[in-house]
Amino acid sequence: MAELFRAGHLSAVVGLRLVDGREVVVKVREPAERLQGCFEVQRRLFESGFRCPEPFVGPTPLGDYVATAERHVPGGSLLPDSGRAAAPFAEALAALIAAAPSHPDVPSLAPAAMDCVEPRRG
Repeated sequence: MAELFRAGHLSAVVGLRLVDGREVVVKVREPAERLQGCFEVQRRLFESGFRCPEPFVGPTPLGDYVATAERHVPGGSLLPDSGRAAAPFAEALAALIAAAPSHPDVPSLAPAAMDCVEPRRG
């Protein structure tokens, strides 16, 4: 196994190349009920054909934390080259909404991730 990268903000994120050649991203973070809902939404988006990493492992205990794993999808750009036009962003949002499962079909996503972060004191 080889480490490809390491990053993180709300979680520790590590890219790995497994011995069988597959590349995965492992995210380790504090437990939260919403993580199961997030995993389920991502799984359903992937299965519907929406362009997102294939989730492999849902929230799994790892000491005092939980870990998830998904396929590493290298390359691409963070934002479309839009020339500041709104259309590419609106199209991506419309595709996401169309592919997303209905609210009652997945576990709760509450609270929002940013609601879980302690404000910085200065």
